[in-house]
Order: sequence, then structure tokens, then C-alpha cells
Amino acid sequence: MTEARRKRLRPSRNRVGRMDRETLTHSEQDLARVQAAVAASGDIAYDWDLRSDRIGWSGASHILERLVGKPIRRGADFLKKIAPEDMLHRRRLLEAHFKLGALFDCEYRFTDGHGGIIWLHERASARRGKDGAATGLTGTIRVITSHKRREAKLRFEANHDRLTGFYNRARLAQALHDVCRFNQNYKQSGAYFAVGVDRLTIINDAFGYESGDAVLVDLSQRLETRPPIGDAIGRVGGDTFGIVVAHCGEGDLERIAERILHEMRGTPVDTPSGLVVVTASVGATFFRGDEPPLDIMAKAEVALRQAKLNGRDCFVRYRAEDASRKDNQTNVRTAERIQAALREDRFVFAYQPVVGAKDGEVAHYECLLRIVEESGEIRSAATFMPVVEEMGLVRQIDRKVLEMAVRELRRCPDVSLAINVSAYTTTDKVWMRRLREMIEGRTEIARRLTIEITETVALKDLEHSAAFCHEIKSLGCSVSLDDFGAGYTSFKSLRLLGVEEVKIDGSYVKNLIDNPDNQVFVRALLGLAQGLKMRTVAECVETEAEAKWLLEQGVDYFQGYFFGKPDTKPAWRAALEAEKAA
Repeated sequence: MTEARRKRLRPSRNRVGRMDRETLTHSEQDLARVQAAVAASGDIAYDWDLRSDRIGWSGASHILERLVGKPIRRGADFLKKIAPEDMLHRRRLLEAHFKLGALFDCEYRFTDGHGGIIWLHERASARRGKDGAATGLTGTIRVITSHKRREAKLRFEANHDRLTGFYNRARLAQALHDVCRFNQNYKQSGAYFAVGVDRLTIINDAFGYESGDAVLVDLSQRLETRPPIGDAIGRVGGDTFGIVVAHCGEGDLERIAERILHEMRGTPVDTPSGLVVVTASVGATFFRGDEPPLDIMAKAEVALRQAKLNGRDCFVRYRAEDASRKDNQTNVRTAERIQAALREDRFVFAYQPVVGAKDGEVAHYECLLRIVEESGEIRSAATFMPVVEEMGLVRQIDRKVLEMAVRELRRCPDVSLAINVSAYTTTDKVWMRRLREMIEGRTEIARRLTIEITETVALKDLEHSAAFCHEIKSLGCSVSLDDFGAGYTSFKSLRLLGVEEVKIDGSYVKNLIDNPDNQVFVRALLGLAQGLKMRTVAECVETEAEAKWLLEQGVDYFQGYFFGKPDTKPAWRAALEAEKAA
């Protein structure tokens, strides 16, 4: 090669060299940026040479080093710290990754430098040699201890009563189901006990809810005896506990019941308001595993109600041959109590707020009926409405509800209310005449009153329901379609009814976040309502996640425990009484 040619080529070679150096610099910069991004994410990156068992760390590796107390350079040292009960699970996932190429994604417990346990989430991909065998592992690790604690807390709260720590009704039913399956396989019998605290509502009213809660906590502790009374205990209602006894013979039922009563009759309960003497009533039933858990629980609760009717502080065993007669007797007595309460004006409302989805301001309150027993105990509508329907008292109740609502609207000019009506009221001319008389010439009251009719009621007789809705609107009141989604209203039916508001059935809102089918259905309901320019209310909203999702879908209002529980003594009432006192 001539000197001249060498000179011509030299610059090119120099340029190639510069390019190589520049490429290397850029690669280093890219790597640095990746490592910085990994560190910022909180992930601990590693490169594990399986042949030498050496581990190199990057990213947020200081987190792991701080937790362990010293650097970890060998894979064997790392593996020693994984909880033995999780080690097999990790090994299986890793082998599946090596053999099948399945994603290696694993969570496990890890011992820190102080002997404590932390949770790690590891993701990795294998490096392979020319023969296809795994030679290394490159991945990331993230500390997820806080997440696991939150997860465990949510799981506990989903299955346990917050006050006592016992199982809630759903979880106790599951425990009972498991026992039933076992007993059915091995042909054994068990028993279920319903334990009701006597006169808890009176204690709440007399001494306050803190004292009532103290009673419940104290009595729950008494049920946790040694030896244990049963195999599973839960708080299944406001004043009721449930006890599952997996194995129980004929002669054991009364013995266990007497033991429960003895424990509950113990020393007075020490509450913030002083010592309170408390008793309990017990109902029980046998089971052999061939019936649904909820039916078993219901039978024991029937027996419990009978024990309270018998004078409280006693035990009643459920007997199938007596159930029908006792139920009828109970219905008659309940009907008499309801009629006496109507005469004596012993009904009250529990008010639950309906709030704007965007601003969180209260738009109105739904009036939920409660009966005040002669003892002072306040009971929800669920305890007497089946009897009301059975004994033909529905119209009287609906008329009473209307009277109470209008009276409250007159008393409180800044409050808007919603009331529920039954199927009977849609054709009750007396009810409609009373409404007309009460609000005639009072437009300020009419515009603050919403009448709620359930979707299933509306669809039973669409023509009558539509006429009812239009007449309500002509008087200046609003109409809301409750439990929207339960009856699968068509576009045509919804237009015919002419309602201004629909309330999405709470069964579709509960567990919405974990149920894609419910999400699809709710979107469809919202689309139908929004297409007709109707206001939408989501019922039974209990979590922030549910509220956020519903807001994103365009829901107008929320109702549920997350925004406010039903309250017989709402804030506006207290403010009004304070003004009068001043």
C-alpha cells in the first residue's frame, strides 16, 4: 500500500474509532439512566452468575443492604434467608422458568438482619449458554412488606368484626359450611348456637354507644373460654353472636347452652358509664351437614327470638314441628306491636345522606323507617316489614311514612328528603289524596320531597306505575327508581315511567372493583340512564376505590356507609334544637 493511500485511509479509521468511543459512551449513559430509573422505582436489581454463585447488585440495593445489615455477595447466602416454608414454592417457579420459559414471578418471606421477617417480590429472567442451559439470572426485587400488611389487614377486616375481632356473619357461615361438609362425610352431628345480648339497645340509649360497645367486647371475651365453647365464633348481628360446635350429641345441647348462659351472667360489665348488669338469651339447632349454613343459622335465630319472648336469660331449642305455629304466633304479636306503635306515634326515621359525587355535598337524605319498642329499643324495618306485608299493614305504614316526612320538611326548611313506597301505594288513592292535601300550595315542600319506587314494583304493572310517577311529578315532587338493575328495565319502559333519577342496585356496587361482570353491567345501566338525561345514584358505596371508579364512569351521587351511616339524630336536627334553645 502506498503512503498516499495510507494517508487517505487514516482519517476514516480515526472516524471509526471516534464512532466506537461515542457508541460506548452512549451505552454507558443508557445503562446509567436505566439504573437510575430502577433505583428511583424502589426496585433492587441484581445479576446472579449461577456458575460462580456470585451476585452483583444495582438499583436500590442499599435498601436490602440496610435491612440485612451487610452486603450479600453469594447466592447461597441469599437463599439461606428465605423462609423455609416459602423456599419450595420459589424453587418450583424457578424450575418452571428454566424448563418451560414461564415467567418467574414470586413473593416470599425473607429474614432481615435483626431476625425479623420482611416480604420480597422477585421477578427475573434466565441467561442461557450455547447449550441452552441457564447460566445466570437477571432480575429485580422489591420490598413489599407494607403492601402485605395492608393486604392482610383488608383480608382480616373482610372476614372479621372490627369491634370484637370475631368472624363476621359471612365468614362464620363459611366456617359452618366447612364443618357441615366434614360432618356429612363422616356422618356426625353438630350444633349452632345464636347468642343474643338482652336489651342492648336500651343500654346504648341510656349510657351511650361506648358503653354498649364495652358490653359487647366484654361478653365476647367471656365466650372465649378455656376449654373453648365451640369451634368457631362470630358476631353475626348488632347484638348477636353465633357459635359453631362441630361435634355435639343430643345430651350436649342443653349443657353447652347452660354453660353459655352462665358465662354471660357473670359479674357486671365495667363500662365508661359504670357497672352494667347484662344477661343473654340463647337459641340453638342441630345440623348433620345436609342443609345450607344460612338455613341453620336462621333456625337458631328463630329459637333465639322465642327465648327473648319467653322472658330472656334463657335457652330455647329449635323444633321444626313448632316453627310454623310459633312463627304465626310471633307474627300476630308483632302486628299488635306495630299497630300500637302507629297509634302511639312510635316510629322514627334513620336518615342516610345522598352526596354529590363531585363536590361531596349532601343533596338529600333517604328516610329509613325504624320502630321504637315500648322498651325504648329501636329496630330497623327489616325486623318487621315481612310481618307488615304478611298481616296487610303496608298501606298504613306507607301513609305513616308520608306523614312523618312532610312533618320533618315543614320543621326543617333547608333539608330535602326521600321516602320509599310499596307496590300497594302506587294504586292507593287515599295515600295520593293525603299527599296532595299536605303539599297543596307548598311548592317549597314539594320540591324537597322525592318518592322512591323500586324497579321490580314498577315493572309489575308498568301502566299503573307510570301513571303514579307522572302524578307525583305533577305535584312538584321528584320520582326516583330504586334498585335500578334488579328488574332489567328496557329503554322504552324507562322512558314511559318518566322518572328523574335512578339508583343503581347496591348488589352490583358491592365488590365492584373485583367483579368485571358487575363493572360491565353498571356501565350499561349508567349509559341507559345518561342517555335519557336522568340523575344517577350509586347505592351501598363502602370504599374509596368503589367511589373513584363510579365517579370516573359519570355517577352523579353516592349513598353508602363510606359517606354516612343511617342516623336517627342527624346534624341538622341538633342544630335546629340548639337554635330553639338559644
